[in-house]
Amino acid sequence: MIKHKFAKLNDTQIQDIKALEQSLGEDIQIFAIEKQPVFVVEAKTAPNCWERIKEIYPGVGFQSYYSTKDEALAAKATLKHLLLGRLKGQFQKYPIRIRETS
Repeated sequence: MIKHKFAKLNDTQIQDIKALEQSLGEDIQIFAIEKQPVFVVEAKTAPNCWERIKEIYPGVGFQSYYSTKDEALAAKATLKHLLLGRLKGQFQKYPIRIRETS
């Protein structure tokens, strides 16, 4: 699960965000969060084609996005263990990677 921290803004930045919200309409609210890396767990389904594991292994209960590399590594290890054990033969196995995005 990805956890966000609110950004620390000065008064000028807050006023700029309020002005932008007003220009977009009453139904829009903007939140400023700190930029942080997000880790994506993906499976290689074809040459140069990587897809999120949630799409490749539906119903297994894994997320594709994690806020720390340790969580992503644990998910990858658990998934590989399940594919070799309890889920053997139910899904096609693909190479799995962890990619950092921002």
